[in-house]
Amino acid sequence: MKKLEILATVAYVCLVVSSAFADRPINRAGASYKVDCDQGQTITAILKAIANGPNGGHATIDVYGTCKENVLIQKLDRVILVGHNGATIQDVSNNTNYVVTVDLSTFIDLQNLTITGGFIGVGCIEMSSCTMENDVVQNALGAGLHIARSNVISNGNTFLNDSTGVNVQNGGILLSQSDTMSGNVIGVNVLGANYTAAGNVIQNNSRFGIRAYNNATLRLSDMTVTNNGGTGISLESASTINFSDGTGTSISGNGGHGMQMLDQTNAVFSGLDTISGNTGQPDLYCGGNYWVATNIANIGGTTNCNPGAKH
Repeated sequence: MKKLEILATVAYVCLVVSSAFADRPINRAGASYKVDCDQGQTITAILKAIANGPNGGHATIDVYGTCKENVLIQKLDRVILVGHNGATIQDVSNNTNYVVTVDLSTFIDLQNLTITGGFIGVGCIEMSSCTMENDVVQNALGAGLHIARSNVISNGNTFLNDSTGVNVQNGGILLSQSDTMSGNVIGVNVLGANYTAAGNVIQNNSRFGIRAYNNATLRLSDMTVTNNGGTGISLESASTINFSDGTGTSISGNGGHGMQMLDQTNAVFSGLDTISGNTGQPDLYCGGNYWVATNIANIGGTTNCNPGAKH
């Protein structure tokens, strides 16, 4: 019976992530534009033309060269930016602004771009919906990707050397697959929001791999959380996590605990997950007031949690 429950949950997470990618706008939309920033052209000028057009969007912009600008996509629908030959969008605000802001816009897709610097690399905010595919977001003073009151689908992206690789807050929703968060201070920060992920690698961040707090909800499948300077996954203040695995999530080699559960938290493990070989002991730590940890018998490492107990 337990095996059937695990398989059903695996199928649910895979369905959520794969369906999200299936339902996004297809590769190209509407009118096509080409921007060669090395020739003095700008993405901003094209976006203004699109905003003043009859459709308020429905366009694909092919981007070439290094675009030194802070891009605002506001009140537009179905705009796709596709990078070619290493196309880059580079901050010019001296790290005080977003490099790319998506505000009050729907079905915005960023593909094959390198986005460098800024206070925020990419912001999807104020009831927007965004997709990111095969992008590199690096060297942001704050978050590489910031999500607030919006939905983001992320596939095959790298968030590198930011203060926080990805920040999800204020009811935001992130569906993430095959992403890498590396070299940041915190890999993923989830504050009162939802993070569903499959196959991500979260490694070599100087503090937490994942920190979830203030009623955050996590569903994780087949993750690798390793070699982070602090705790691999920190679950805090009335947050929940459900591991739904095909082959299992691995949490190892972190400088703190592999995973810690603090006040009023709930974790359900699949039975295939391993939490072992972390510097901080025990590997799975339960502390504070009222936590629930279930199905932990096969994690492989040490724990002070009493399986299924409430404290």
